[in-house]
Amino acid sequence: MGKINYIKWAKLIVGTVSACLIAKMLGLQFFTAAGIITLLSIQDTRKETFVIATKRLLIFAIMTLLSMVIFPLTGYNVMGFGMVLVPYLFFCLALKMPEAIAPIAVLCTHYMSVGNCSLQMILNEFFILFIGAGTGVVLNLFIPSNKKKI
Repeated sequence: MGKINYIKWAKLIVGTVSACLIAKMLGLQFFTAAGIITLLSIQDTRKETFVIATKRLLIFAIMTLLSMVIFPLTGYNVMGFGMVLVPYLFFCLALKMPEAIAPIAVLCTHYMSVGNCSLQMILNEFFILFIGAGTGVVLNLFIPSNKKKI
């Protein structure tokens, strides 16, 4: 078993719980997704964390536009989700953003679950992403990593 990076371990725990609590206090649906996005966002360096957060915001916009067009035509069901995934995955891979695939696809399933891409729902998902990724960025800005030792 390798050495545990206790600073990163603490950031992951504090960040995940904090993001969930913030999203819940704001009354967001699917608030736990904010914590999972934080968990997936915290990287070993500040730059990596910021780059991933920025990529996820771009891919979120693309996924939301695709969802707004495709779901009403195909239905808010598994087949509709599959139809959204076809161009969505193409964009993720073509833009070299594979780290955005899973968390943003989860946000897409929230549109499917509630059966709409209303402005209220889009804002809900945006705030989940913003809180989750933002928490990761803030923690990496203020809590140092062990990279300097390497």
